[in-house]
Order: sequence, then C-alpha cells, then structure tokens
Amino acid sequence: MNFNTPASVLDSRLRLSVPTGIGSDLLKIGGVKAFCDGALGARTAALSAPFSDDPGNKGMFVHEQSELDEIASRAHEAGMQLAIHAIGDAGIESALQSIESAVKNDPRPDHRHRIEHLELPTRVQLKKMSKLGIIASMQPNFIGEWGGTEGMYVSRIGRARASRNNPFREVLDAKVRLAFGSDCMPMGPLYGVHSAVSAPYPSQRISVHEAITAYTKEAAHASFDEASKGTLAVGKLADFVVLSDDPFDGPERISSMGILETIIGGEVVFGRHRRTRRAGACTAPRC
Repeated sequence: MNFNTPASVLDSRLRLSVPTGIGSDLLKIGGVKAFCDGALGARTAALSAPFSDDPGNKGMFVHEQSELDEIASRAHEAGMQLAIHAIGDAGIESALQSIESAVKNDPRPDHRHRIEHLELPTRVQLKKMSKLGIIASMQPNFIGEWGGTEGMYVSRIGRARASRNNPFREVLDAKVRLAFGSDCMPMGPLYGVHSAVSAPYPSQRISVHEAITAYTKEAAHASFDEASKGTLAVGKLADFVVLSDDPFDGPERISSMGILETIIGGEVVFGRHRRTRRAGACTAPRC
C-alpha cells in the first residue's frame, strides 16, 4: 500500500528529504496529496456552471491558484509524485494548470502525477492530460452508488453533465492512463468492475478486461510498483484472489461473484486452504 502524505506536511517532508517510494512492499510513502475542490454530493466540487439543484452555487476551491501552483512546483522539483483531488471541471482545470506549470519549469517525463477522482473532465482537458502524461486515478464504485438516471449525480448536475460524469471510456480513448481504486466506499473491486462495465452511459462503459487492468496493472503503474505487482509473473509478488466464477464469462454475473481465496506474497491468508499450504501459482523467490 502507498500512503500519500497531505500537502500540509510538505515542508516537513522536504526538510527530511522523504522521497516518493521509500518503504517496503507492504507500506510505502507515496506522493503529495493536495485538495483542489470538494465533492459533488456536498455541492462543493468546483464547477464552471452552477449545480442543478443549487442555482448560483459553483462549488469551492480549497487553495488559491497561486498556492496550489506553489505546492505542485515544490513537490515536483523535489522528485515527488503529485496526487491532486479534483472533481469538478473547474477544479480539474486548476489542477491541470498547476501540474502543467510545474512540469514546464522542470521537465521530468516519468513524473506520474495523478488527478484523483476526475469526475467531470472535458474532452479538451483529457487531451491535455494525455499530452502531459497525467494519470487518471478514478473510482468506478461511485457510479454504482450515485449513477443511473435517478441517482445523486443527476440531482446535483443534471442529466447532460451526469452522462459525462466519470467518463472512463473517454479517458481511455484519449490515451490517458486509467487507474482504479475504491477511495472510501464500497471497498470491493468486483463492485467497481461491475459498475464500470455496466455503467448507464456510453461515455462511462468499458470492457471487463479494461476494468480489471485499471485495478491491477495500471494501479501498480500509478504507484511506481509495476516491477513487483500488477501482473502475475516470475519475480513479482504473488498477490491475487481466486474468484468463484469467471468475470469474462458474462459481465452481468460479476456483482454476484465471491472470493474463494486471497493470497498475499504467495501465502493463503483467506479461504479453505489458509495455514495448510502455500499457493503454487508463482515460482518466484519472493513468493
């Protein structure tokens, strides 16, 4: 697991020279987490047009643009990864401006800076993300909780904007690397895979393969961990689960699948074979 430190402790982290990636296979210090705006549910995400159910309210910014620029610049120059929370289109624009300025002043091709959530990006913003090499760190379980034609998203931003909310399909089509996570609810990745595959709008729906890749290979890339996890291969950690069914054999069945076994580092930690044998799927010395 990677732990992103809040921007509020950036001074201390710079003083102690704590880089992105220090730690172990179980816990590493990740990037610098900065909040650009709030959330759609609380009507605090920064939007270019008012909330549909709160006319006159366009949300809020956590930082002045100059302050966010400074955070991004200092973290980037120190070789740290940026993870900026930005949900509304205006918030995303602010995050992009800060990252673009930092990268322009100190070019570093493999920075892997991320925008967290990225719920309402425009197509122009996605093109800029692709050009700058910014990762889209998104949560498909949000669609499962708040999407649909009668969900919270429609109430807050209306049907037109809701149809392009969390546009996973457009993210991938724009050649932006897409990493999935759960944020804080619900935690199960299968719920997220089901939500992305069965999303209500074309701009959101992706394939089972693309959704699983976002949770595994691309999530590992987003945290600089692709050498040790994200795929099953000799030399990598044997971290995986055994499912009760095949997710590629009928996407509609994903939501009802269960976990039969969980293996971490080659050791069965959950399931019927726990403590009785070691998993044999990986022959690497680390397993």
